[in-house]
Amino acid sequence: MNIYDQDVDEINERITTAICQSLNELVPKRRANLTGNNPVINPIIRNLRNKKSRLLKKWKNTGNISDYENLRIVSNQLNYEVKNERMKSLLNAINGSPRDYWGAINKVLGKTINDEIKLDINGIEIKDHNEIANTFSEFFKGKVEDLEKNSNCNEFEVPDLESQIVEVSYFNEKHVLDSISCLKSSRAMGLDEIPGVVVKHLKTILARPLYWLFNNIMDSGKVPKAWKVSKIIPIHKKGAKNQVSNYRPVSNISSLSKVFERCMIDRLKETNDDILLGEHQHAFRKGSSTVTAGLTIQDYIAGELDNNKIVLAYSADLTAAFDLLRPKLLVKNLLELEINPAIIRVIYNFLTDLSAFVQIGESTSYSWNLPMGCVQGSVLGPILFNIYMRELPKIIKSVDTTSFVLSYAYDSYIALSCDRINYKNACVTMNDIFIKHKQWLDELGMVCNPTKTEFTAFGSKDSELNIKLGNENFKPLEAVKILGVMFDRQLNWNIHASKIIKKCSSLSYSLTLLNNILPRHIHRQVIFSHFISHLMYASAIWASCLTSRDTDRLSACLNKTLRLHCFDFLKTKTNSDLCRESNIRSFKSLRTLYDAKMLFKLVTQCDNLSLTSRLTSQSIFYLRFPGRMSFSDVSRKRVGRNSFMNRAKSIAETIPFEWLDMSPTMFDQTLKRRMPVYI
Repeated sequence: MNIYDQDVDEINERITTAICQSLNELVPKRRANLTGNNPVINPIIRNLRNKKSRLLKKWKNTGNISDYENLRIVSNQLNYEVKNERMKSLLNAINGSPRDYWGAINKVLGKTINDEIKLDINGIEIKDHNEIANTFSEFFKGKVEDLEKNSNCNEFEVPDLESQIVEVSYFNEKHVLDSISCLKSSRAMGLDEIPGVVVKHLKTILARPLYWLFNNIMDSGKVPKAWKVSKIIPIHKKGAKNQVSNYRPVSNISSLSKVFERCMIDRLKETNDDILLGEHQHAFRKGSSTVTAGLTIQDYIAGELDNNKIVLAYSADLTAAFDLLRPKLLVKNLLELEINPAIIRVIYNFLTDLSAFVQIGESTSYSWNLPMGCVQGSVLGPILFNIYMRELPKIIKSVDTTSFVLSYAYDSYIALSCDRINYKNACVTMNDIFIKHKQWLDELGMVCNPTKTEFTAFGSKDSELNIKLGNENFKPLEAVKILGVMFDRQLNWNIHASKIIKKCSSLSYSLTLLNNILPRHIHRQVIFSHFISHLMYASAIWASCLTSRDTDRLSACLNKTLRLHCFDFLKTKTNSDLCRESNIRSFKSLRTLYDAKMLFKLVTQCDNLSLTSRLTSQSIFYLRFPGRMSFSDVSRKRVGRNSFMNRAKSIAETIPFEWLDMSPTMFDQTLKRRMPVYI
């Protein structure tokens, strides 16, 4: 018997209206027309500017030296006040939202901040916002329709889910409160124009009405229609900004919808992640990241190269992956996982009868229907997509059981090892795997992007090798980009080191401009966020495997930045003095720190990763060190030492305290305190 007798659209409208009315009474919407182009004008600066203008006119008329001296004094006062005001606004912006932070930094660097989009269509520049919005709508709609026409997607008839539903308890107020706490305050507003930060502040008040709404949705199987309308904001991805093809659609959805989707994720994840997403998937699961995915790939390749084998590998990138998801085929996967039919019914309703429009500034395009797909920007979307693609390992291993499969979101990496004398047979097998992979993608309605498919042969130096994948011939690349890290064919990492040095060197000019403006503690934050973040990205994969020459090159790159930060232009200080004065670690110290953090994370926070199983199998416990963990040395050759597993013993020995029972926060603080700044 249905205990909820009100329509979900009516309940959602009542809650949304109540929030918006209260919000408008507290913070009414206003339009402010700012005069002038100078963002740092205050009353003092305005008076000084007027005084300077009067003195300048007087001096031009009289030519008196005393008038010129007064003009120079006022001009210096004006420059001083402007500098102080700019500093205040800069500090306020840096301590604000990420958007304000980047905007403030870019203003100092002299970069123009212009959110206005201008498109070039057949040589004609379009500036009108309405026309631009409709152009984007035509492009996004046409792109999906063209991909849909060329697909050979299997059909699935959705069974009657009503008869399978039994009366169960769906959500309680605690589920709602936990989901609201996970809401990100900085995200843009959807159609309801309710900021996420408002929902978080009102969570105790909203818990009961949202609990009422969400259980109505589960009981009726219908999602409010307002949640199915996507406001698309085109985000520039790459290339020229005046080309419509260089933008991707990202949707801003209702804050209340995000809370509901988070509740749905919690219910879905009551099923084991390995069953729900597959062991090969590293995205959107606790403890995993691009780094753990890269470490898994590195461990496989290094182990095979240790056995004097060649590893053939290719990467597959999908075009408009989220937009091509078929709701009916997703229902089939959910039924196979034995998910609660009530949840399946709501998910199916959530993905049907969708519509979207593009917004540019205050202008909007026409609205069009989305016959399929999952909204990019939704909270639930990535989980549903991973469930949709969970059969990938089964498909690949049906061709060869020894093959390696790993995915991160919609990026997939397939590898196959072989003896050197069996290279030709392995190439044939690899082609069979690729064909099977592509056929499976076609059945799901997915499209593999051939321009982004990369192939290489790890452990082979023969530049004449080639392989046929489908209808295309591929030569092994010297290095392939895997989740932001350049894996070269011999795992020497010199190509990746050169790439990092080039990127970090391009930041030196920006850091120089900011050096004389920012206080030292803010400049240090900029170095960490914009320099060291690039320098040490995924360092657990490659940093300890570098040659001494590449290590010295990266150390020199960091030391150059530290000299700038410490104003040591005459090079009078040693590298250790620079590290201690700036309180920024040397490259070797950072490398050791990041390795120790990754070891702690893998051992204590990643229960369902294969890396954790490997580490546990080679662990050794000593009674005299009950809070520590040691590992056996399983490295055999130089290549094998690339693997994080083979470096676990040396990494554990660098941690100078008992750490197994520590919380992540306590471990991080203790490690930073005990680890030397300069190594």
